[in-house]
Amino acid sequence: MKATRVTHNVVQLTRLRFVNAYLHDGFTLVEAATDGSAAAIIAAAAREDGEIRRIALTHGHADHVGSLDALTDRLGSSVEVLMPEVDARIHAGERVVEGKLPGAWPKLRTVQEVRLRDGDRVGSLVVIPSPGHTPGHVAFLDTRDGALIAGDTFTSYGRVAVTSRFYLRFPLAAMASWDKAMVVESARRLVSLDPAVLVVGHGPAVRDPGRVMDEAIARSRSPPSPPPDTARTPSVPLRSKRALARGGRPASAPPARPRRCRTVAVSIRRTLRQRHRVGGAGVDIHRSPCHCSGHGRTSFVWGQPEPISGQSNPRSAIGVRPSTLAATYLHRNRVPVLK
Repeated sequence: MKATRVTHNVVQLTRLRFVNAYLHDGFTLVEAATDGSAAAIIAAAAREDGEIRRIALTHGHADHVGSLDALTDRLGSSVEVLMPEVDARIHAGERVVEGKLPGAWPKLRTVQEVRLRDGDRVGSLVVIPSPGHTPGHVAFLDTRDGALIAGDTFTSYGRVAVTSRFYLRFPLAAMASWDKAMVVESARRLVSLDPAVLVVGHGPAVRDPGRVMDEAIARSRSPPSPPPDTARTPSVPLRSKRALARGGRPASAPPARPRRCRTVAVSIRRTLRQRHRVGGAGVDIHRSPCHCSGHGRTSFVWGQPEPISGQSNPRSAIGVRPSTLAATYLHRNRVPVLK
Protein backbone atom coordinates (compact mmCIF):
# COMPACT_ATOMS: atom_id res chain seq x y z
CA MET A 1 0.00 0.00 0.00
CA LYS A 2 1.39 3.36 -1.07
CA ALA A 3 1.55 6.11 1.57
CA THR A 4 1.64 9.79 0.49
CA ARG A 5 1.74 12.66 2.95
CA VAL A 6 -0.77 15.27 1.81
CA THR A 7 -0.62 17.70 4.75
CA HIS A 8 1.05 17.71 8.13
CA ASN A 9 -2.03 15.94 9.51
CA VAL A 10 -3.18 13.75 6.59
CA VAL A 11 -1.47 10.75 4.98
CA GLN A 12 -3.10 9.18 1.93
CA LEU A 13 -3.00 5.36 1.77
CA THR A 14 -3.67 4.00 -1.72
CA ARG A 15 -4.73 0.42 -2.39
CA LEU A 16 -4.77 -1.12 -5.89
CA ARG A 17 -3.81 2.28 -7.31
CA PHE A 18 -7.36 3.66 -7.15
CA VAL A 19 -8.84 3.15 -3.66
CA ASN A 20 -7.82 5.66 -0.98
CA ALA A 21 -7.94 5.62 2.81
CA TYR A 22 -6.55 8.38 5.04
CA LEU A 23 -4.61 8.38 8.28
CA HIS A 24 -5.41 11.58 10.19
CA ASP A 25 -3.18 12.70 13.07
CA GLY A 26 -1.85 9.15 13.28
CA PHE A 27 -4.90 8.02 15.26
CA THR A 28 -7.98 8.26 13.00
CA LEU A 29 -8.31 6.07 9.93
CA VAL A 30 -10.79 7.53 7.45
CA GLU A 31 -12.16 4.73 5.22
CA ALA A 32 -11.39 1.02 5.49
CA ALA A 33 -10.63 0.44 1.79
CA THR A 34 -11.42 -2.80 -0.02
CA ASP A 35 -11.51 -6.31 1.38
CA GLY A 36 -8.01 -7.68 2.04
CA SER A 37 -6.45 -4.31 2.90
CA ALA A 38 -6.27 -4.63 6.70
CA ALA A 39 -2.67 -5.83 7.02
CA ALA A 40 -1.38 -3.27 4.54
CA ILE A 41 -3.23 -0.42 6.29
CA ILE A 42 -1.87 -1.37 9.71
CA ALA A 43 1.67 -1.70 8.32
CA ALA A 44 1.43 1.68 6.57
CA ALA A 45 0.19 3.30 9.78
CA ALA A 46 3.11 1.78 11.70
CA ARG A 47 5.59 3.22 9.18
CA GLU A 48 4.05 6.65 9.80
CA ASP A 49 4.38 6.14 13.59
CA GLY A 50 0.59 5.99 13.83
CA GLU A 51 -1.65 3.97 16.10
CA ILE A 52 -5.19 3.52 14.79
CA ARG A 53 -7.67 4.20 17.58
CA ARG A 54 -10.80 5.00 15.59
CA ILE A 55 -12.17 4.31 12.10
CA ALA A 56 -14.38 6.97 10.54
CA LEU A 57 -16.28 6.25 7.32
CA THR A 58 -17.72 8.62 4.72
CA HIS A 59 -20.28 6.05 3.51
CA GLY A 60 -21.06 2.36 3.43
CA HIS A 61 -19.96 1.11 0.00
CA ALA A 62 -17.73 -1.97 -0.16
CA ASP A 63 -14.64 -0.10 -1.38
CA HIS A 64 -14.80 2.05 1.78
CA VAL A 65 -15.81 -0.52 4.40
CA GLY A 66 -14.42 -3.71 2.85
CA SER A 67 -11.71 -4.30 5.47
CA LEU A 68 -13.66 -2.98 8.45
CA ASP A 69 -14.28 -6.38 10.04
CA ALA A 70 -10.67 -7.49 9.53
CA LEU A 71 -9.34 -4.24 10.99
CA THR A 72 -11.46 -4.50 14.12
CA ASP A 73 -10.43 -8.15 14.51
CA ARG A 74 -6.73 -7.22 14.34
CA LEU A 75 -6.89 -3.99 16.33
CA GLY A 76 -9.22 -5.21 19.06
CA SER A 77 -12.48 -4.06 20.52
CA SER A 78 -11.00 -0.80 21.79
CA VAL A 79 -11.15 0.68 18.28
CA GLU A 80 -14.09 3.04 17.85
CA VAL A 81 -16.08 2.78 14.60
CA LEU A 82 -17.95 5.81 13.27
CA MET A 83 -20.37 5.69 10.29
CA PRO A 84 -22.96 8.15 8.95
CA GLU A 85 -26.30 7.52 10.62
CA VAL A 86 -28.35 6.74 7.50
CA ASP A 87 -25.77 4.38 6.00
CA ALA A 88 -25.38 2.65 9.37
CA ARG A 89 -29.12 2.02 9.38
CA ILE A 90 -28.86 0.53 5.88
CA HIS A 91 -26.11 -1.83 7.05
CA ALA A 92 -28.29 -2.73 10.02
CA GLY A 93 -30.95 -3.97 7.61
CA GLU A 94 -33.40 -1.06 7.74
CA ARG A 95 -35.27 -0.05 4.60
CA VAL A 96 -34.31 3.61 4.37
CA VAL A 97 -35.18 4.41 0.74
CA GLU A 98 -37.46 2.94 -1.91
CA GLY A 99 -35.96 0.60 -4.46
CA LYS A 100 -32.58 -1.04 -4.67
CA LEU A 101 -29.53 0.99 -3.76
CA PRO A 102 -26.71 1.09 -6.33
CA GLY A 103 -23.22 0.05 -5.40
CA ALA A 104 -22.04 -2.83 -3.24
CA TRP A 105 -23.22 -3.00 0.38
CA PRO A 106 -21.40 -5.88 2.12
CA LYS A 107 -22.67 -7.53 5.25
CA LEU A 108 -20.70 -6.31 8.28
CA ARG A 109 -20.18 -8.01 11.62
CA THR A 110 -18.77 -4.88 13.19
CA VAL A 111 -21.25 -2.73 15.07
CA GLN A 112 -20.96 0.96 14.26
CA GLU A 113 -20.83 2.38 17.77
CA VAL A 114 -21.08 6.03 16.76
CA ARG A 115 -23.55 7.25 14.12
CA LEU A 116 -22.34 10.51 12.63
CA ARG A 117 -24.59 13.56 12.22
CA ASP A 118 -24.14 17.09 10.92
CA GLY A 119 -21.59 19.04 12.96
CA ASP A 120 -20.19 16.10 14.92
CA ARG A 121 -16.45 16.26 15.58
CA VAL A 122 -13.88 13.51 15.16
CA GLY A 123 -10.75 15.05 16.64
CA SER A 124 -10.19 18.17 14.54
CA LEU A 125 -12.47 16.85 11.77
CA VAL A 126 -15.97 18.27 11.43
CA VAL A 127 -18.71 16.12 9.86
CA ILE A 128 -20.29 17.73 6.76
CA PRO A 129 -23.38 15.95 5.40
CA SER A 130 -23.07 15.37 1.63
CA PRO A 131 -25.79 12.89 0.64
CA GLY A 132 -26.31 11.78 -2.93
CA HIS A 133 -23.66 9.20 -3.68
CA THR A 134 -25.31 7.27 -0.85
CA PRO A 135 -28.27 8.41 1.28
CA GLY A 136 -26.07 9.13 4.30
CA HIS A 137 -22.77 10.17 2.69
CA VAL A 138 -20.65 12.64 4.71
CA ALA A 139 -17.39 14.53 4.25
CA PHE A 140 -14.81 15.59 6.86
CA LEU A 141 -13.27 19.06 7.07
CA ASP A 142 -10.11 19.60 9.09
CA THR A 143 -10.61 22.91 10.89
CA ARG A 144 -6.86 23.43 11.36
CA ASP A 145 -5.53 23.30 7.80
CA GLY A 146 -8.66 23.28 5.61
CA ALA A 147 -8.18 19.78 4.22
CA LEU A 148 -11.46 18.35 2.95
CA ILE A 149 -11.93 14.56 2.86
CA ALA A 150 -14.80 14.47 0.36
CA GLY A 151 -15.37 10.74 0.00
CA ASP A 152 -17.07 9.95 -3.32
CA THR A 153 -18.83 13.25 -4.01
CA PHE A 154 -15.83 14.09 -6.19
CA THR A 155 -13.17 12.03 -7.96
CA SER A 156 -9.85 13.36 -9.25
CA TYR A 157 -8.51 10.92 -11.83
CA GLY A 158 -7.59 12.87 -14.96
CA ARG A 159 -9.52 15.89 -13.69
CA VAL A 160 -11.81 16.69 -10.79
CA ALA A 161 -15.32 15.39 -11.53
CA VAL A 162 -18.63 15.25 -9.69
CA THR A 163 -19.88 11.69 -9.36
CA SER A 164 -23.30 12.64 -10.72
CA ARG A 165 -21.92 12.54 -14.25
CA PHE A 166 -20.37 9.61 -16.10
CA TYR A 167 -16.66 10.25 -16.62
CA LEU A 168 -14.84 7.76 -18.81
CA ARG A 169 -11.52 8.09 -16.98
CA PHE A 170 -13.14 6.75 -13.80
CA PRO A 171 -16.82 5.80 -14.33
CA LEU A 172 -17.30 3.50 -11.31
CA ALA A 173 -18.19 6.19 -8.76
CA ALA A 174 -20.88 7.75 -10.97
CA MET A 175 -22.33 4.31 -11.71
CA ALA A 176 -22.74 3.72 -7.95
CA SER A 177 -24.32 7.12 -7.14
CA TRP A 178 -27.81 6.92 -5.64
CA ASP A 179 -29.26 10.41 -6.34
CA LYS A 180 -27.32 12.37 -8.94
CA ALA A 181 -29.16 15.67 -8.40
CA MET A 182 -28.42 15.45 -4.69
CA VAL A 183 -24.74 14.75 -5.46
CA VAL A 184 -24.54 18.08 -7.29
CA GLU A 185 -26.17 19.93 -4.36
CA SER A 186 -23.68 18.33 -1.98
CA ALA A 187 -20.81 19.29 -4.28
CA ARG A 188 -21.96 22.92 -4.12
CA ARG A 189 -21.99 22.76 -0.34
CA LEU A 190 -18.48 21.36 -0.21
CA VAL A 191 -17.01 23.96 -2.56
CA SER A 192 -18.59 26.71 -0.44
CA LEU A 193 -16.34 25.59 2.43
CA ASP A 194 -13.34 26.92 0.44
CA PRO A 195 -11.05 23.97 1.23
CA ALA A 196 -7.29 24.35 0.97
CA VAL A 197 -6.80 20.73 -0.13
CA LEU A 198 -9.28 18.27 -1.63
CA VAL A 199 -8.76 14.56 -0.98
CA VAL A 200 -11.19 11.99 -2.33
CA GLY A 201 -11.92 8.31 -2.33
CA HIS A 202 -10.51 7.81 -5.80
CA GLY A 203 -7.69 9.92 -7.21
CA PRO A 204 -4.81 12.12 -6.07
CA ALA A 205 -5.03 15.08 -3.74
CA VAL A 206 -5.76 18.49 -5.27
CA ARG A 207 -4.40 21.70 -3.76
CA ASP A 208 -6.30 25.00 -4.03
CA PRO A 209 -9.22 23.09 -5.54
CA GLY A 210 -11.87 25.83 -5.62
CA ARG A 211 -11.66 26.60 -9.35
CA VAL A 212 -11.56 22.98 -10.53
CA MET A 213 -14.41 22.06 -8.18
CA ASP A 214 -16.51 24.87 -9.67
CA GLU A 215 -15.66 23.67 -13.18
CA ALA A 216 -16.65 20.10 -12.26
CA ILE A 217 -20.01 21.33 -10.94
CA ALA A 218 -20.58 23.35 -14.11
CA ARG A 219 -19.88 20.28 -16.25
CA SER A 220 -22.29 18.23 -14.18
CA ARG A 221 -25.10 20.70 -14.98
CA SER A 222 -24.42 20.93 -18.73
CA PRO A 223 -26.57 18.74 -21.01
CA PRO A 224 -24.86 15.69 -22.49
CA SER A 225 -23.47 15.97 -26.00
CA PRO A 226 -25.73 14.55 -28.76
CA PRO A 227 -24.79 11.17 -30.23
CA PRO A 228 -22.29 11.41 -33.10
CA ASP A 229 -24.86 10.37 -35.72
CA THR A 230 -27.24 13.19 -34.79
CA ALA A 231 -24.47 15.73 -34.22
CA ARG A 232 -23.43 15.62 -37.87
CA THR A 233 -25.29 17.21 -40.77
CA PRO A 234 -25.08 14.73 -43.63
CA SER A 235 -26.41 17.17 -46.22
CA VAL A 236 -23.41 19.51 -45.79
CA PRO A 237 -20.18 18.10 -47.28
CA LEU A 238 -17.03 18.17 -45.17
CA ARG A 239 -15.41 20.62 -47.58
CA SER A 240 -18.37 22.97 -47.01
CA LYS A 241 -17.84 22.84 -43.26
CA ARG A 242 -14.20 23.75 -43.78
CA ALA A 243 -15.25 26.60 -46.04
CA LEU A 244 -17.64 27.88 -43.37
CA ALA A 245 -14.85 27.71 -40.79
CA ARG A 246 -12.76 29.91 -43.12
CA GLY A 247 -15.64 32.33 -43.60
CA GLY A 248 -16.53 31.21 -47.10
CA ARG A 249 -19.87 30.16 -48.57
CA PRO A 250 -20.86 26.50 -48.29
CA ALA A 251 -21.03 24.43 -51.43
CA SER A 252 -24.52 23.41 -52.45
CA ALA A 253 -25.48 19.79 -51.95
CA PRO A 254 -25.19 17.63 -55.12
CA PRO A 255 -28.47 16.97 -56.95
CA ALA A 256 -30.29 13.78 -56.14
CA ARG A 257 -29.62 10.90 -58.48
CA PRO A 258 -32.58 9.67 -60.55
CA ARG A 259 -33.88 6.35 -59.36
CA ARG A 260 -33.47 4.73 -62.78
CA CYS A 261 -29.78 5.73 -62.89
CA ARG A 262 -29.10 4.00 -59.59
CA THR A 263 -30.87 0.88 -60.77
CA VAL A 264 -29.02 0.68 -64.09
CA ALA A 265 -25.70 1.40 -62.37
CA VAL A 266 -25.96 -1.91 -60.53
CA SER A 267 -26.43 -3.77 -63.80
CA ILE A 268 -23.50 -1.96 -65.41
CA ARG A 269 -21.18 -2.83 -62.53
CA ARG A 270 -22.22 -6.48 -62.79
CA THR A 271 -21.57 -6.40 -66.53
CA LEU A 272 -18.12 -4.88 -66.08
CA ARG A 273 -17.16 -7.46 -63.46
CA GLN A 274 -18.32 -10.34 -65.65
CA ARG A 275 -16.58 -9.13 -68.82
CA HIS A 276 -13.25 -8.54 -67.08
CA ARG A 277 -13.42 -11.76 -65.09
CA VAL A 278 -13.59 -13.89 -68.25
CA GLY A 279 -10.87 -11.83 -69.94
CA GLY A 280 -13.13 -10.52 -72.71
CA ALA A 281 -13.70 -6.98 -73.82
CA GLY A 282 -12.27 -4.07 -71.90
CA VAL A 283 -13.29 -0.46 -71.53
CA ASP A 284 -11.99 2.59 -73.32
CA ILE A 285 -12.87 5.97 -71.78
CA HIS A 286 -13.93 8.88 -74.00
CA ARG A 287 -15.23 12.35 -73.26
CA SER A 288 -18.67 13.29 -74.45
CA PRO A 289 -21.61 15.26 -73.04
CA CYS A 290 -23.99 13.53 -70.63
CA HIS A 291 -27.61 14.65 -70.68
CA CYS A 292 -28.39 13.58 -67.08
CA SER A 293 -28.08 16.65 -64.84
CA GLY A 294 -25.29 16.49 -62.29
CA HIS A 295 -23.76 13.25 -63.56
CA GLY A 296 -20.67 14.60 -65.24
CA ARG A 297 -19.40 14.17 -68.80
CA THR A 298 -17.73 10.75 -68.86
CA SER A 299 -19.06 8.09 -71.21
CA PHE A 300 -17.72 4.71 -72.30
CA VAL A 301 -17.69 2.30 -75.23
CA TRP A 302 -16.70 -1.34 -75.42
CA GLY A 303 -13.45 -2.26 -77.10
CA GLN A 304 -9.99 -3.64 -76.43
CA PRO A 305 -8.39 -2.70 -73.08
CA GLU A 306 -6.21 0.38 -73.32
CA PRO A 307 -4.05 1.65 -70.41
CA ILE A 308 -5.22 5.07 -69.21
CA SER A 309 -3.05 7.50 -67.24
CA GLY A 310 -0.25 4.93 -67.02
CA GLN A 311 -2.50 2.24 -65.50
CA SER A 312 -2.41 -1.25 -66.95
CA ASN A 313 -5.70 -2.42 -65.47
CA PRO A 314 -8.63 -0.89 -67.34
CA ARG A 315 -10.94 -1.60 -64.41
CA SER A 316 -8.87 0.54 -62.05
CA ALA A 317 -8.82 3.26 -64.71
CA ILE A 318 -12.60 3.70 -64.54
CA GLY A 319 -12.55 6.42 -61.93
CA VAL A 320 -16.16 7.53 -62.48
CA ARG A 321 -19.24 7.27 -60.31
CA PRO A 322 -21.73 4.44 -60.92
CA SER A 323 -24.37 7.08 -61.55
CA THR A 324 -22.18 8.51 -64.35
CA LEU A 325 -21.97 5.12 -66.03
CA ALA A 326 -25.70 4.68 -65.56
CA ALA A 327 -26.47 8.03 -67.13
CA THR A 328 -24.16 7.24 -70.03
CA TYR A 329 -25.90 3.94 -70.58
CA LEU A 330 -29.26 5.65 -70.66
CA HIS A 331 -28.37 7.86 -73.62
CA ARG A 332 -25.70 5.75 -75.39
CA ASN A 333 -26.94 2.20 -74.66
CA ARG A 334 -23.66 0.48 -75.52
CA VAL A 335 -23.78 -2.18 -72.75
CA PRO A 336 -26.63 -4.69 -72.40
CA VAL A 337 -28.32 -4.70 -69.00
CA LEU A 338 -28.04 -8.01 -67.15
CA LYS A 339 -31.20 -9.42 -65.63
